[in-house]
Amino acid sequence: MAKKKTAKKTTVTQKVNKSQAIRDYDKAHPNVAASIVAADLAKQGIKIRTQLVYKVRAKTVKKKSVRKPRKATTSQRVATTKPTSLDSSALETAAKFVKQSGGVEQARQALNAVERIAKALG
Repeated sequence: MAKKKTAKKTTVTQKVNKSQAIRDYDKAHPNVAASIVAADLAKQGIKIRTQLVYKVRAKTVKKKSVRKPRKATTSQRVATTKPTSLDSSALETAAKFVKQSGGVEQARQALNAVERIAKALG
């Protein structure tokens, strides 16, 4: 024989978000022990364990993000390395730069400007 179909209940039970209830309770009552939060919410009809209170509190604490410093690009690495000795090609390049700049003083001014820009960029 087949089972008879039973009528569905027409009453609607409202589901409670337990985590949100804990957050709301913590806003209203800060610095309250987890056992007290669980007991007070149980009086309101929300059955929770103290472990859930600890878990929700841990999730709501904002963690500071730790940013890693950027790695220097190849051009920055070259600019920050100091040569141990000047070779002939470096001297030739420096001499060409001084000629193109119009003299030693103009070359120094250009290098100072480049240095200020590098400091401003970080």
